[in-house]
Amino acid sequence: MNHPGNASQPQLRHQGRTPVGAPLHRIRSIGAPLDRVRSTGEPFDRVRSTGAPLDRVRSTGAPLDRVRSIGAPFDRVRNTEVPFDRVRSTEVPSDRVRSIGAPLDRVRSIGTPLDRVRNTGAPLDRVRSTGAPLDRVRSTGGDGRQPPPP
Repeated sequence: MNHPGNASQPQLRHQGRTPVGAPLHRIRSIGAPLDRVRSTGEPFDRVRSTGAPLDRVRSTGAPLDRVRSIGAPFDRVRNTEVPFDRVRSTEVPSDRVRSIGAPLDRVRSIGTPLDRVRNTGAPLDRVRSTGAPLDRVRSTGGDGRQPPPP
């Protein structure tokens, strides 16, 4: 069967999922988290998962778990070692998201980069600042005291 309609249906690839490994333009994920969204070199333009525009969002291969921007576009967001700007992770902890030197679990940034960083579920593990000092770093999983000396 050589039906002419069979050769021109690329939109079938987008049923509920985003393509992996290709530069994407104006991606919208409705209800489901972005899964292995990667850029091959060109910056993303208005990549949206929950409503806020993202700028130059990239992943190194690990899936992004419901990462979204709150009020400003992402700036050089990657899943490993590049600092992020005003990034929020909801419900699902990011997988080894390293912006300031150590993996963060369920981290919400609600201001300028590395400012007023809060932990929404688990204690922060060796959170360090590579530029400006962290402001009002809190954890909801502990009592906020300094750990005992070794």
